[in-house]
Amino acid sequence: MDFQHRAGGKTGGGGVAKLRNALISKYKNNNNNRTDNLISCDISLRFMEPNPFQIAIFIWVVGFIWQEFKQVFTSGMRVYLTAHSNYVDCSMNILYILYFIFLYSSMIYTRTSMKTFRSGEYWKHMENYNSLTKEKQDHYLAKTYHILYWLNADRYYWNSGDSQNLAEAFFAMGNVASICRICFLLPIIGFVGPLQVNIY
Repeated sequence: MDFQHRAGGKTGGGGVAKLRNALISKYKNNNNNRTDNLISCDISLRFMEPNPFQIAIFIWVVGFIWQEFKQVFTSGMRVYLTAHSNYVDCSMNILYILYFIFLYSSMIYTRTSMKTFRSGEYWKHMENYNSLTKEKQDHYLAKTYHILYWLNADRYYWNSGDSQNLAEAFFAMGNVASICRICFLLPIIGFVGPLQVNIY
């Protein structure tokens, strides 16, 4: 999707040329001068809905959370907190929950940006960009930059704190926590020694 091509088809390029130049001049110090490339290039779109793999992981995590709740209700909170393995389980579940929160928030931002980009009202204001007040022009500058940012799937243009990056970081930490659960299943018995380690 090329912003200039889309804009040119809608507006004839007059107001959008000024908008483009204003965007570049306003955000030229951000992201190591990447704004010009972001506006000029064809972009790949971010995902706007979860894929089957993410849905399967979500169901799997919900099952883990349900298992922890059942364990709390059956054994009681005091007994539950005495087992160190339960702290690892809770950490894993929290990290996976944070993964889905940031993942779905990124998808919501992308869907909202696409809805705005396709709306007739947005392009009507783009046609009349030159005649807008300074406040309105600043508003649509920020809005256009926001749209382009959340639609673009190229990580080169993303901030380090992008919700997709954070989601993947939490997912990786959740995987580490899930592997740490195995440590509680591998007690090394003195008289077996290295043999038991080799079995595992």
